[in-house]
Amino acid sequence: MKRLLVALLLAAATPAPASAAVAWFEGDLQQAMEKARAEGRLVLVDCWATWCKYCRVMDQDVWSQEGVTRVVERNTVPLRREVDARRGLGLDLSERYGVRELPAVLIIDPKDGSLLVDLVGYSSPERLIEGIDQAYEKSAERRSPQQPSGAADLLREGREALRVREFRRALERTRQAAAADPDCRAGVALDAGLLEAEIHRRMDRPGHALRLSNPSPTAARESSTRRPGACGRSWPRASMARPAGAGCSSAGRRRTPPAWRRR
Repeated sequence: MKRLLVALLLAAATPAPASAAVAWFEGDLQQAMEKARAEGRLVLVDCWATWCKYCRVMDQDVWSQEGVTRVVERNTVPLRREVDARRGLGLDLSERYGVRELPAVLIIDPKDGSLLVDLVGYSSPERLIEGIDQAYEKSAERRSPQQPSGAADLLREGREALRVREFRRALERTRQAAAADPDCRAGVALDAGLLEAEIHRRMDRPGHALRLSNPSPTAARESSTRRPGACGRSWPRASMARPAGAGCSSAGRRRTPPAWRRR
């Protein structure tokens, strides 16, 4: 997914003015991770020291490039930390992530603070962008559908993906959440159906929602008297949209009234 970042970087191989330098986040690591979680990005930490020759080389040849700036700021929350054991600087970072040589670029998963990629020594623009690419791949593998995850967690990931407008991932996680709670015992399937309808609405694809059109008297009567299901809520009346693949009867089984059909 991120492989195009390398091509983006190579297209901007000419030196950039000083104004193109990376805008480093002004805060500590915890604040950077909070910001990254809220914005769906990773955290990049540049570890440097005043005596580090290649740290200065990276300032001139890497962090000042427009292509690097664009990719780093779009995909990470960039943070600079001075690490110098002799002066007692950055010891917490050194102990937590094992920083022993400089320069070092750490790419961190903000969800749990774990280290995804550790680039030690001078990193060229190509190596740096490939490192970001690799970090995103590792992050995606941790959240792959093959890994066991509860219905509530899947639904939460679907909501987060929708918030950052990643509609395909939002739809995938939402449907996985509904499948993980087939009898509504966890109280998730109904919410997953409603979230799926919201995803389709934002994608401007109303054809994916199910609506009741010209209901029969029996169906209309059922829609007005139906009791709350196992998920604790009742479905809207016949004039409202009903999401696909969701809904539970009071007995804990899926039920689709015969009058529901795809528009």
